[in-house]
Amino acid sequence: CNTAVLEDAVFESMPSGKNEIIDKLHVGAVDPRTFDIGTYFSIFDFGLNITVHLKDFAYNSETIFEYENDEGQKRFLKNVRSSVHLLDDTTGEYTGHSFRNAPQFMSFIPSETNLRDAQYETEAVLDHYFFHDNTAPFLAQRLIQRLVMSNPGPRYIQTVAEAFKTGSYVSGGISFGSGKYGDLASTFAAIYLDRAARNVLLDKDISNGALREPILKVTSLMRSMEYVTHAPIIEFDHVEDKIGQVAYEFDSVFSFFLPEHKPNGPVGNAALVSPEATLLDTPKILGLLNGLNSMIRFGLSSC
Repeated sequence: CNTAVLEDAVFESMPSGKNEIIDKLHVGAVDPRTFDIGTYFSIFDFGLNITVHLKDFAYNSETIFEYENDEGQKRFLKNVRSSVHLLDDTTGEYTGHSFRNAPQFMSFIPSETNLRDAQYETEAVLDHYFFHDNTAPFLAQRLIQRLVMSNPGPRYIQTVAEAFKTGSYVSGGISFGSGKYGDLASTFAAIYLDRAARNVLLDKDISNGALREPILKVTSLMRSMEYVTHAPIIEFDHVEDKIGQVAYEFDSVFSFFLPEHKPNGPVGNAALVSPEATLLDTPKILGLLNGLNSMIRFGLSSC
């Protein structure tokens, strides 16, 4: 079909705020400071915390808006709306149908593709995932499940997510983190120092805590018995067939178990999850108990 790409300016004056810029502008721009001195004239609005860079001292399609998002990243958006209009095959007139001309790094023409554009697009995708609104609460819940409890409450998840987003967490008058988005020091401090992880009263709650993974049960027993070996490496051959787990031998990219697993019985009936219970079936439970008992009685051997 016949098409035509039309571009026009979106704003003719300072927008009402950052959200309006985000909603209406979809084409990125380079930092205006990379151009020759005098190419752009900059105006900073202290109330809106927005900088507008004007070319030829006027609002046009070359205007660039600069703002800082909630994650502390500087964003540059071009004051342009690019749309693809569908034209009649016979008359060439506009049919009334159009769609946004979405920007892209990689050309659809094979001869125009190059390594630089591939790297730019990959970096943009990774940034999108890392700074996505769902990333902080998703990581918060998964980390809490692995380190503290299988069923964290909304407040606990929100506290850890905020520590990840703000890069700061304060406990007992001590501040953790650098103040930057994604800081793991503040994130793990929030996980381990929050009252949900430290309040002993929660030990009475039957839904609190988590099952210990089979391989951790084995290594914990070895540590408690002060196991000593003269071999350079301790090998657990085919132990996954007996207890369902061995280090670095995932069945899939999703690890040994799914975080949403609900076992049959009272736990599942209560709408609670127990990811580690994925590995618990009768043969593996008996295999783990027999193996631990054998280690206590006879030690670790090659048989």
